[in-house]
Amino acid sequence: MSRAGISGIAVVNTVAGPDKLAVLASLARETELIVAVDEAGNAAEVAAAAAAAGSEILLMIEVDTGMDRAGVDSVEEAVTLAQSVVELDHVRLVGVTGYEGHCSLTPEPELRHERQRAAMAMLVEAAQSIRALGLECPIVSAGGTGTWDWTATYQGVTELQAGSYMLMDGFHGPMAPTFDLALTVLTTVISRRPDRVIVDAGNKAIGAPGLVTIRGHDLINHRYDEEHGVFIADDSSPLKVGDVVELIPGYAPGTVNLYDVYHVLEDERVVDIWPVIPRGPGFGSVMA
Repeated sequence: MSRAGISGIAVVNTVAGPDKLAVLASLARETELIVAVDEAGNAAEVAAAAAAAGSEILLMIEVDTGMDRAGVDSVEEAVTLAQSVVELDHVRLVGVTGYEGHCSLTPEPELRHERQRAAMAMLVEAAQSIRALGLECPIVSAGGTGTWDWTATYQGVTELQAGSYMLMDGFHGPMAPTFDLALTVLTTVISRRPDRVIVDAGNKAIGAPGLVTIRGHDLINHRYDEEHGVFIADDSSPLKVGDVVELIPGYAPGTVNLYDVYHVLEDERVVDIWPVIPRGPGFGSVMA
């Protein structure tokens, strides 16, 4: 795939290892590239890779705003790391990033909003503290589909990272009901017992199977096995063996990587086929 039309790439994650960093540094010769860092040692390795490739990589300091994952743990640590980064050649500090994904694990809207505000307060404070030293920090990047509207209006945030809104699923739907569903998995009813419907898309075929529903059919998700999805159904359900139905994934990001292509539908007709490249480890398919 040609990269001629790509004006910039943001890798909102930390990247480690000489081979991966060499790829990043090489790509940075062709387009503006931003990557996250959360320690001075890794930042130095990114800089060394960029120097070897004759490129410049832009860096955002990742701040752990409550996800308990990657990222510096305090505003003070963010400031210290920023001071280290600006001393390096072939990299340039451009901002901070923090993903408040833990808020999306909170179903209660008021509590989710409270946690989102606390997360953004920490992230924005980190950016302000870095600027107070006279350092450039134009980007404050945050936001997920479950908190996008609050984060978009939070003073000091400059960009959103939300992505699942484009597809939607059973996990994000209750938190962001204004977005339409765009992703389903086609499956076939392979068994119809008096008290259940069994489809041939099991937990190997769909993300977060416990949250999967059948589009247009109000059936309880009873159980998911490797090759079977089992839904509770009585005589009132019209489904029978051979019927083709659409499953709404429990989690879209964990579904897309299981398939080689999207089949794009418009007015119930396939109008295009989009390859999913790259979709994860082991991908070896070739699209003409």
